[in-house]
Amino acid sequence: MNKKTTVCTVFEGHYHKGVAALVNSLSKNGFEGIIWIGYKGALPPWAIIESEIGGIEVMAVQDKLKLNFIQFPKDAFLPYCKPDFMINLLEKYQPEAEKIFYIDCDIIVKCPFSYFEEWVDYGVAMSEDVNSPLPTSHPLRHQWVHYFDPACPGATGCARRWRPTCR
Repeated sequence: MNKKTTVCTVFEGHYHKGVAALVNSLSKNGFEGIIWIGYKGALPPWAIIESEIGGIEVMAVQDKLKLNFIQFPKDAFLPYCKPDFMINLLEKYQPEAEKIFYIDCDIIVKCPFSYFEEWVDYGVAMSEDVNSPLPTSHPLRHQWVHYFDPACPGATGCARRWRPTCR
């Protein structure tokens, strides 16, 4: 099992359905390793726990895919737990991991997982979700354009930097 790369997510309530879809999409697209699932409330009805080790509830999905569930306190606000959850995974639970991916449970993976592993080899990989797509007049878009290609004033996205008319 690959222990150099790990994935994590968090959920509560009926969002376990999204976790199931995320796990299925990761498996279908070649992820092998441990998926860490922080949760509040009850475990999903589909979770068949095979063992418990130090507060971690373990479910083996396949030989090369394991789900580790960690319960959060009842008063935890999950959006604020994500950074600490990732730090704890890297420092306490899976220190041998060299790559970690946080993926919200309302996301599915539709390409080979190797794409993500290669992407993160180039540095921190982020994909905006909450407010996307941003309108073309949004200040963040203009900041991105300036950051990626200050020679392209008025470009509507960093992809413009590859257009010959921009030079």
